[in-house]
Amino acid sequence: MTGPVALAIGGASLAAVVDWWAVWTDRDRVERLAKPAVMIALVVAVLVSGLQGWTRGWLLVALVAGLAGDVFLLPAIDAFVAGLGSFLVGHLAYVALAAVVGIEGGWLVGGLVVATGLVATVGTAIVEAARSSRLVGPVAAYVVVLGLSTAMLVGTGSVLLVLGACLFAASDALLGWDRFVAHGPGGRVAVHLTYHLAQGLLTAGAITS
Repeated sequence: MTGPVALAIGGASLAAVVDWWAVWTDRDRVERLAKPAVMIALVVAVLVSGLQGWTRGWLLVALVAGLAGDVFLLPAIDAFVAGLGSFLVGHLAYVALAAVVGIEGGWLVGGLVVATGLVATVGTAIVEAARSSRLVGPVAAYVVVLGLSTAMLVGTGSVLLVLGACLFAASDALLGWDRFVAHGPGGRVAVHLTYHLAQGLLTAGAITS
């Protein structure tokens, strides 16, 4: 990993820590700056990495979609449907990224097991809880796409991509549970922490794939 890439990822890490602190201490103004800054720094890391081709393209789509989703889900905006749609696009981009990186049969089987378990347990509970709102359709679609991206990324067999996929699934599960079922453990801090670690690992995994 080159110096500029390491510097950009270091900047993303610093912004992430600031964001976690801001969420923990309810400093909304700081969060409005720190949360998007994480994703902007990761985009910069990709741009200076020398990564080329479809891997670069799909990774940038995923990160920019994540950036848009982060902004839509800021407490001051709270446009949940727009945020859900943005992250759905991001997960589809990660599906395409995994296909470009390459899938290994044994790892894909493991990914399908993990994804099926996630959808059948936490995903089903979140969709059932969302029936009381008008969001059950979008939420159900998102759960399916999340399961697909998790299976595909785990299927690459890349340690960084596997860890990133699992953490992303955990973050989305915590977010969905907190919003539709009951307040989850760790609240928004746990959601942000697992999410930022996931995006960082997925970025590093794609760059070094």
